[in-house]
Amino acid sequence: MAEIKFTGIVERLLGTKGVKVVEQHRVKSPAGEWETKGRTFFTVWLGDCQMPAEGQLIEVTGRQKTVFEEYNGEKRYVLHVGATNIKVVSNVPDFTGSNSVRSENIIPTGWAEVPAEQTPF
Repeated sequence: MAEIKFTGIVERLLGTKGVKVVEQHRVKSPAGEWETKGRTFFTVWLGDCQMPAEGQLIEVTGRQKTVFEEYNGEKRYVLHVGATNIKVVSNVPDFTGSNSVRSENIIPTGWAEVPAEQTPF
């Protein structure tokens, strides 16, 4: 399993122990506007801890594993992450305004500082 760290938006809750998270791949256009060029979806398993809410921006650290699943007759590979640390970055889904940024660890372990320049989500 690979160690992984990413920031994404909680798309939906998966019962009491997991969440579906979408990581947006954003780049600046020549005009200086942020554009979404792609997305990666993760199934994140949290275990027994406080669950983030849908729409929250979170930072995830954990171990990634590719899982083969069948859903509605389709076979596919899904990225699962066993979280070792989850950090809520924002409680505001659109992540606007300086007062919307808040940081709170859900799974209590250490976490490195977030770089000063972040892509807006």
